[in-house]
Amino acid sequence: MPRHWDACHTAGKSGAPTAYRFDTHDDVIRHADRIFIRAAGPNVTMPPGPSDPPAGERDQLAEWLACGAP
Repeated sequence: MPRHWDACHTAGKSGAPTAYRFDTHDDVIRHADRIFIRAAGPNVTMPPGPSDPPAGERDQLAEWLACGAP
């Protein structure tokens, strides 16, 4: 799985709301629907900024989430 999310969404990083930390696999599973809506496939609102993941990585994330994030 691509790891762009760890730039903001882990403990000790600033920028993301604490309710949306992805420090563990369980955290990711708990927020999988929201992650998809904001960052996977054609959804491009996260992460903000010039270094957005390419479409292929977003598609990979969408597929991984659709498979239950194994």
